[in-house]
Amino acid sequence: MKCIFVLLNLFFLLSCTTLQFFSTPFDHAKLGDQVESLFRRQNHASHQVMMLLLEESENIDLEKIEQAELSMLKACKALNEFAILERDNQKISLSKKQKIISSIPVCEKKTATLEKLLHDIF
Repeated sequence: MKCIFVLLNLFFLLSCTTLQFFSTPFDHAKLGDQVESLFRRQNHASHQVMMLLLEESENIDLEKIEQAELSMLKACKALNEFAILERDNQKISLSKKQKIISSIPVCEKKTATLEKLLHDIF
């Protein structure tokens, strides 16, 4: 009897959580804006790195900047793949969307790290 009561309570709690999850609207436009902004920021940072490499300045730790850029590109891989799929009007699977969403915070952090290094130079 106790087992049935525990199972019913667990089922009730899970159903309330599920209903709350589905009743919360997901703002696709906001996510799209966030992804687009982050994509533009990382492209701008990569462009700045490329310009630094062309200058060949002796006062700049290019290895540190290159490592930060590689780290950013690795963290933002899913975001970049998403941009290519969007550009080509291809369908994006639910698992791919989840991977993109979960990669945003790390991509944001790595982009901000590179931006800070570049800001200190420019």
